[in-house]
Amino acid sequence: MKKYIKIFALIFTINCNSQDNNQLLVDYTYENDYFKNREVLIVKDNNTFYINDTLNIKNNAEPIKDEDGNYTISPNKINLKKKSIYGNLNNNIFNIIMPYKNKTFFVSDTLNHLKWEIQDAEKLKIGEYNCTKALLTFRGRDYKAYFTEEIPISTGPWKFKSLPGLILYIESTSGELTHSWKANKIIYPFNKNTNQIINFEFDEKIISLKEYITYKEKEFLINSKISDSRVPKGTSVQSTKVERLGIELIYEWEEN
Repeated sequence: MKKYIKIFALIFTINCNSQDNNQLLVDYTYENDYFKNREVLIVKDNNTFYINDTLNIKNNAEPIKDEDGNYTISPNKINLKKKSIYGNLNNNIFNIIMPYKNKTFFVSDTLNHLKWEIQDAEKLKIGEYNCTKALLTFRGRDYKAYFTEEIPISTGPWKFKSLPGLILYIESTSGELTHSWKANKIIYPFNKNTNQIINFEFDEKIISLKEYITYKEKEFLINSKISDSRVPKGTSVQSTKVERLGIELIYEWEEN
């Protein structure tokens, strides 16, 4: 059995260990206009591990199909193959286990420096923590976030990091869909042994994020052309183009 399959069981079977002030667990809720999702962040020393759980359809919302085709629909929830993101607080490189249809890709994503604009005058209490507002433009979307210096670990949900404290809430403020992450449970310090999770290494071939996006969108266009060729003769067909609806809309290599 490959390592990337084993890891999903490890998160629920970690053993107790001595307390470590550099270790943290945060349980986030991710939400957009159609569904919400439980996601978990684990930090040990400078290493981070982020994984999504199960997508739950909102009341009165129509089920939507992910462009990757990675979920199946049931009456109450969507089961999504898990995406795992490995990072390090000392750099802007993420290694990602990326399920896509019947394949699994191992993807390396190198971010540009995140240019946060901290709003020192704007404060918010989230749970027991005093938070400060910060603004960011990241891959085609604008965001507002609230972070706390009371937990001086420079990370947060998804790929958000580089603030002087933990991000407890972040929400997109542009685009057709609103994406948000909210910390529901924080365990700090987190006194569990996470070495098997955090120190995970890929055995498979790693490709760049650009290679992965190019492959996925090329396949989408090929499949669309095949589908268009099957329409009855005389039927007008509009040309198909890739429309990104996910969290990331524009990538660094497309901005120049």
